[in-house]
Amino acid sequence: MKLTERLVISFKKSKSDQFFWDDALPGFGVRVKPSGVKSYLIQYRNADHVSKRFTLCKTTELKLEDARKRAARHLADVKDAKSPADPAAERKERRQAATIGDLCDRYLSDHAEVHAKPRYLK
Repeated sequence: MKLTERLVISFKKSKSDQFFWDDALPGFGVRVKPSGVKSYLIQYRNADHVSKRFTLCKTTELKLEDARKRAARHLADVKDAKSPADPAAERKERRQAATIGDLCDRYLSDHAEVHAKPRYLK
């Protein structure tokens, strides 16, 4: 089925996640969670041929056509192996990146404790 705004609005929640895939753009669809939250997503295979799902945004944040365009860009990047070739992996890397707290701890242990006076460390 080709997804339309009216069709997306009509999707109802159920006991498990439901997926509705778009015929106009293979790999693009809508997920409806048991809570009733609806999200646009893409499903693709990364360079290792592992199937991945990447949530673009909630359906309330973007219109369907804008989400379809964004999905087409992501899917084209995956197919062409451009950076980011795997949007889900890039998102995971960003979440695991060092935080300001980590940097502060590193500063204290690597620099301040070595070079600073004890009064400064207090």
